[in-house]
Amino acid sequence: MSRLRYVALLLFFIASAVMAYPLVIVVESYHPENDWDKAYLNGLRSKLDGVAELDFIALDTKRLPTSAHLEQADLAFYEIQQRKPDLVVLGDDAALALLGPRLARMKMPVVFLGINADPAQYFGGKIT
Repeated sequence: MSRLRYVALLLFFIASAVMAYPLVIVVESYHPENDWDKAYLNGLRSKLDGVAELDFIALDTKRLPTSAHLEQADLAFYEIQQRKPDLVVLGDDAALALLGPRLARMKMPVVFLGINADPAQYFGGKIT
C-alpha cells in the first residue's frame, strides 16, 4: 500500500472515531413487545436513526413481580454508569421512579417520556 493511501485510510478512521454518534440509552418501564413501548420506540428510532446511537434497556415491570423491580433498576443503572451515555430517556413512571433520582445525582441529562404523575414527586417535590 502506498504511503499516501495509508495516510488517507488512517485519517478516515480517525475522522470516523471523532464523528461518533452520541449515545442515547432508552430505559423502558415495560418491555419491547408492549404496545405503548413499541409505539414510542418506533418513534424514537424514526427520528434518531443516523443521528444517535440508540441502546434500549427494558425494566419489564409489567411482567416481573414488584420484588424484582429494584434489581432490574440496579442492573440498568450499572449499565448506564458503565456506558456513560450522552442522554438517557426514561419511558414511563416506573423508570422515572426507579432511576430518576439516581441519574439526577449523577447530573445525567434525562428526558422523561410518558409520565402520568407530576415528575417532581419522584424528586422530593422539586426538579433541578
